[in-house]
Formats: sequence, C-alpha cells, structure tokens
Amino acid sequence: MFSTCIAFVKKTSEDTQDGTPFASSSLIKLSPTTGFSSSLATGVSKSAAGMRRAGTIIRSPIEGRNRDKDKIPDGDTRASEIFDFVLAQLTSALYRENEFITDFLQINEAGLTFADYMGLDNYFRRQAARAAGLSQSTLKLVRGALDLIFGFLPAELKVWVDTVLTKDKLEIIGIIACLERFLVDAEERGNQFLMTMLEKQHIRLKAIFERHVKEQITDIEQTKLSSKKRQGVAHFVKHFPIYIGRVENQLIGADGLEIRVSVDAAYERIVQSIFDSLKQMAKLDGEGEDKGQLNYHVILIENMHNFVAETSMLEVGSVNVFCRRAEAIYDENLSAYIKIVLRRPFARIIDYFEGVEHLLKTTAPTEVANNNIYSKSALRKVVREFNSKDLRKHVDALFLRVGKHFSEASGKATSEESGGIVPGTVLVGVWKACEEELLRITELFSRRIAQCYSSTGITLEYTAPDVEAAFRRHHIGS
Repeated sequence: MFSTCIAFVKKTSEDTQDGTPFASSSLIKLSPTTGFSSSLATGVSKSAAGMRRAGTIIRSPIEGRNRDKDKIPDGDTRASEIFDFVLAQLTSALYRENEFITDFLQINEAGLTFADYMGLDNYFRRQAARAAGLSQSTLKLVRGALDLIFGFLPAELKVWVDTVLTKDKLEIIGIIACLERFLVDAEERGNQFLMTMLEKQHIRLKAIFERHVKEQITDIEQTKLSSKKRQGVAHFVKHFPIYIGRVENQLIGADGLEIRVSVDAAYERIVQSIFDSLKQMAKLDGEGEDKGQLNYHVILIENMHNFVAETSMLEVGSVNVFCRRAEAIYDENLSAYIKIVLRRPFARIIDYFEGVEHLLKTTAPTEVANNNIYSKSALRKVVREFNSKDLRKHVDALFLRVGKHFSEASGKATSEESGGIVPGTVLVGVWKACEEELLRITELFSRRIAQCYSSTGITLEYTAPDVEAAFRRHHIGS
C-alpha cells in the first residue's frame, strides 16, 4: 500500500512539474464567465407563455435533471462532476492509507467501550474507540504520516479550482456543493486530515462566492445609474431566470447542504437589488405629470411581467416568494396605469360620477339631482358626449396609445398587418385589464343613474356590449 501511494505521489509530482495538474483542465469545456453584465449561454428562453410569447416553451431545471441525470454530455462535462470524481478517487486512497497506518501502528484494537456495550451505530463506536484508545501524540503521528503522503493535495486542489473559475465563475456553486458532501463524509469517518484540508478550501470558496454575489449586485446597480430613459425590459431581468437555471442545475441533491442556504440568501439579495434598481430607473420625473407617472408604471409593468413569466416557469421553490412579490408590484402598477390612460378619453364622465360618489357620502340619493352641479340637465349633457360611436373612437385611440407604451408590442402589435395583439405579450394583459376596468366603471355609472336619477328616464348612450365590441376590434391575434 505504501509503495502504491508513493508511486501515486511521484507520478503526480512529475505531472505537476510538467505543468499538468492532477485533473487536467483540458477535460472541461466551460461557458464564459456568467453575470448580469454578460450575454449568457445558449438555450435562452424567449418571452413568456401565459404571460409569454406564443409557442415558447421554457424547461424547468428540475425537469432536465430527471431526464438527463444518467446521460453524459458529448464533450461537455461540468466542472463539479469532474471534481466529484477526482475527490472520490483521492479520498478512497486516503481512507485506505489511513487504515493501513492504523494497522501498521497496531492502534486499531481498542478495548470495549460504552458505545460497543450499548450497541450504538458504527459511527459512535469508532469515535468512542478513538477517544478511548488513542493519545494525542498517536493521533498527531497518524496526521503527520498522512500529511507526508498527501501533502501535495491542498495546493493541487487550489490550482485546479482556480483554473476552473477563470473559465466560468458560476461553477463555484457546484464545486462548493461537492466539497460539502465530502466534508460530511470525512466528519462521519472522523478523518481529521481530510476534514482540515477540505474545510480550508471550503472557507476560501465561500469567500469567492460572496464576491461573486456582490459583483452581480454591482452590475445591476451600474445599470440603474447608466439608464437615462425607458428601454423595455432591463437586461438583468431577462438574464435572471437563466442565471437561476444554471445555478439550480449545480444543486442537485444539495437540499441539506450549507450551499443551498447560501444560494437562497444570494437570490434574496440579488432580487432585492433588481427591484430597487427598477424603481430607481422608473423614478417619477415630475410627480404630478401624467407622462412621468406613466413612464414609472410602464417600466415596472413590463419588467415585473417578464420576471414573473420567466421565473415562475422554472419551478424552483426558493424563488416562488420573489414571483409573488413581483406579481404584487405588477398588479399595483397595472391598476394605476389603467386609471391614468382611461382618464384621458373618459375624463369628463369619470369626473362627473366621482363627484356623485363624493356627494352620496353626505346626501341622500334622491337629493342628488337637486344639486346644481349634478342636476338632471348636467347628467344629460355628460352622457350625450359618450355614445357608442364616440366609444369606438376613444377605444381605437386608447389602443394606439397603450401599444406605444410597451416596447415588447410596439409597432407590430398596433399595425393592421399584425391582425391584433400578439398573444403572450405584456400588452395582452394590459389591454384585457383596460377592457375590464371600462366595463366596471360603465356598470358603476349605470347603477348610480338608476340610484340617483331613476325618475328622469336618462340612461347611458352606450352599453357593456358596446364596450366589448369596441375592444374586440383589436382582438388577440391567433
């Protein structure tokens, strides 16, 4: 056994002197460094389905794991898989050597311990035997022998890992997960030498991962500072689902490891930075101006729509909470946006019935018509301005305006050749919400007329079916 290890060490040393690390980095084909500032690898999902473009399918990383877990990619092996294979070979040799030294020094025949007497698991028996039978000097002798044989490993591990990370920094997650698995095994076996060696690498790599997370946040914040105007979906929102997919594919079976907690915490920090940056980019330029308010809401609607549509399709449990937060922001801004865009064509009738609502708080419904501002003649004048023909004209203008606000549907969605709104775009949801809100306030107007002006015989000169017909003119294309 000793001769075998000596030959192994000698061969490794010779390879190192020739510039070949113990596992050649030429075995690995890695993607370029991944971050929010770079264009990510192939396989990028397009837009949203449901809240996505038609025909686009995005696969969950979990689905890919189950389908390809026993398949070896042609010419493309993940760094963490190679690292796992190498560590399995090295730790196996190290454990055998440790057993040989134990036999050689005749320190494996410990007396009966309480763990033996109680029939505890083998792990507790081994720990009790070591504590009872081995002195500190003997343990130091064993560690010294292992260090003499395997002392080259820490430096080799560092060189190899650093080489991998220069090719793709994101591979650090799978490597840390691999290290933590072997650390657990080393702790169960009570191998102090291996535990110390792996723990040093683990501490170093955790620090590198922390720097990686800070780099992603810095990239996002730099975009926030450099963006001067609305330009559709921010690139870091587009790339975040791809980033999650690459990370999650390295965390197969890592639910009980520390890296799982670290990655979830990193997601939280990155998503918070994304949301904060979007709000900064969408910051109101003139609080009371419609244009400034519209730009604010449009930016958040577009980006939150994309975030929810793409991220929710990944089916990763730890990011579901972020989708719910994004949905809440989306709903809040969509509601505010619709009220602003509907007010321009329907401002007069909306203002009139808002006044009626306010008056009803202090006045009986039968007394509303006696008010000079909200009299029978005032109502008749308002409703005459909004007949079915006027409604179609206002809805046509509204469609053009809404279409221009959303870059994802601009031009194509508002052109006659497109046949209507492109399915799956953010404009689909916005346009549907506009219809629902106009139907809601139309019903409210009718109720208030029936409540406060029932004896006048006045009704709205357009109906809910007229609203539906006007919106169908700009139907969702097939």
